[in-house]
Amino acid sequence: MLLRGANAVGYKSYPDNVVEEFCKHAVLEGIDIFRVFDSLNYIENLKFGIDAVRKAGGVVEATICYTGDVLTDKKYNLNYYLKLT
Repeated sequence: MLLRGANAVGYKSYPDNVVEEFCKHAVLEGIDIFRVFDSLNYIENLKFGIDAVRKAGGVVEATICYTGDVLTDKKYNLNYYLKLT
């Protein structure tokens, strides 16, 4: 399952309890591995998604995305990703 941080599997932000319940029910229905990402690499959203999956008993594969600065044409370099991780 691909979990979009605090957005669960959608494109809008959901309340924390909704994401937690979603993860809980997904695990109960047999989903065991959750790949958690945030398209802007916003760490707080990643932490929340990771914690929700762990709390539900799922396996977390946390990821970062290849991205650029959304306000400019700047692309991030290797040092950006090393620092981020």
